[in-house]
Amino acid sequence: MKDIIIRDATAEDIPLVAKCTMAAIGLYDFSPHMSQEQQRSYDFLTEICGADNTLYSYRKARVATISGTPVGCLISYGGESYADARELTFGMAEKVLGIDLSDTETETCDGEFYLDTMAIIPAFRGYGIGKKLLLDGIERGRRGGYGKVTLIVDKEYANLKEYYASVGFKGDREMRCFGDTYIKMEI
Repeated sequence: MKDIIIRDATAEDIPLVAKCTMAAIGLYDFSPHMSQEQQRSYDFLTEICGADNTLYSYRKARVATISGTPVGCLISYGGESYADARELTFGMAEKVLGIDLSDTETETCDGEFYLDTMAIIPAFRGYGIGKKLLLDGIERGRRGGYGKVTLIVDKEYANLKEYYASVGFKGDREMRCFGDTYIKMEI
């Protein structure tokens, strides 16, 4: 595998960031064809990822590339920006998609650097790209002066909890997000 380069996302990466966001929340598997419902979600997320102040803005994303080809991304940000971005993003989701996310607990807060959403294109999984993105996110949080770097993981995916633990994340606090039970972890 060639060198993996991690860089800031650009406007050209918005389609990838939208697909990675969809994949991270279980709405997409990177197959070449999308259902009508997936296309609707993708169109919405492309708009969300292209905006400046949303939770999933491309401006908050770091992209992993191999030989210049984008193969995955991680969206992360300081917790102090979460409340306003959440209100905007969730409000758009309710208005455009009719999704009520009011039962979702607060995922992060001031003083935390939050690793929100990560996905790798399936053909490139198993090469350490996700781990490089995680380590990059942790380093960005530390350079930013944050005392904690946090993330949440769906309780149903024990293998992901173990994966994050292998990088040093710990925690067992359960919380309700997006209609499911998640575990908050920190490093």
